[in-house]
Amino acid sequence: MKIISWNILADAYVRRAYYPKSPDAALDPTKRRALLLQRIADLQTDVLCLQEVERSTFDAITHALAPGFAGYWAQKGGGKPDGCATFVARGHAVEEVRELRYSDGSDHVALIVRVGGLFIANTHLKWDPPATPTGARHGLREADELLVALPERLHGSSAVVCGDFNVTPNDELVALFLAAGFRDAYEANDAAATCVTNGRARRIDYLMTSSDLDAQPLSIGALTDEAILPSATEPSDHVPIGVAISR
Repeated sequence: MKIISWNILADAYVRRAYYPKSPDAALDPTKRRALLLQRIADLQTDVLCLQEVERSTFDAITHALAPGFAGYWAQKGGGKPDGCATFVARGHAVEEVRELRYSDGSDHVALIVRVGGLFIANTHLKWDPPATPTGARHGLREADELLVALPERLHGSSAVVCGDFNVTPNDELVALFLAAGFRDAYEANDAAATCVTNGRARRIDYLMTSSDLDAQPLSIGALTDEAILPSATEPSDHVPIGVAISR
């Protein structure tokens, strides 16, 4: 099974001031949507986990992938326009779908789908400023809540947790998943950046797999601080990451 995770950048969060080097066409909603659909069609995956998905974008992707995929969407709370969306190829049996709404007041969510006994949790953890004390970090509380929620349903099954964690690999949030028995699919290449924001290339997107899974990471195109995202070929400030899983 091939699983891909991608923060596609919601239209509501696009500001010219945030992306001063991006060409105008790369920030145009209509052109960006067309490029996004093209990129998704080229991914050729079994499960697609997306973050920062607005309802209209979810509908457009659902239409583009029909009838080959079933799509599920969990909107953030607090009037936020976006959320997490997971698309599963029709050849895979979807046994359960549920939402986890974090209790920390951030309005962030996780979308958990069980496919053939494999639990796949798709989430976008809240960003915390660097100086935030450990006890006050939303992201840490959300990660802990997600880890607590998964074992209640695992019953010996395997699990994948993926999404935009908003932290770099040396952060204690990543260590929390590792301590819980998950493996970072890109641990051997932890310098591989997955996004470029504010002129900095960093890895803040993750695919965590339970230790019983044989997970082979898919290659990520090299990103540097000089890379311009969004661009004429990339509709988001993040790039897709993926893993091929066998049991």
